[in-house]
Amino acid sequence: MTFHFRKSLKGSLVLMEKEKNYDKIPFLAFLLGYLVPGMGHIYIGKKGKGLFFLVLLLGTFLFGFYLCDGSEVAPWQKNGYGKIERRYSFLAQAGIGLAAWIPAGLQGFTIPVQEKEGGIIEPRWSLGLLYMMISGILNLLVAQDAYEKAVFLKKALKQEKKE
Repeated sequence: MTFHFRKSLKGSLVLMEKEKNYDKIPFLAFLLGYLVPGMGHIYIGKKGKGLFFLVLLLGTFLFGFYLCDGSEVAPWQKNGYGKIERRYSFLAQAGIGLAAWIPAGLQGFTIPVQEKEGGIIEPRWSLGLLYMMISGILNLLVAQDAYEKAVFLKKALKQEKKE
């Protein structure tokens, strides 16, 4: 494995790994990064960065999940009166990928714990919900970064082959 400096598309110097062929698909990097935090970076060869994002984002989401007792991850819920309500917070949580979709699918239309106990919401549940929402939004940015890096590497290697 050899490394060399190369001018980036924007003109700055970048340390790049020399590869003969780069056959990574940028959309697949985004999809993998969305489904499992950091997996897009691992797919394009940035293993350390991918593991860092996996531990950081998944850890943040799971800590929020713990604070909520696992009851705040669902796109909808039944309120105390039997009506179904949408939970717009799930739009942000869904950004973490499978970590949000699996519990949401398992919970279905169950009534969360705080409504069974008379509608009192503990402050830690709100904090846990915030942690899960932030980790979901950040994971979308990390997946987008993996996509952009895959596109950049593809363009840089194409440009190098022309020279």
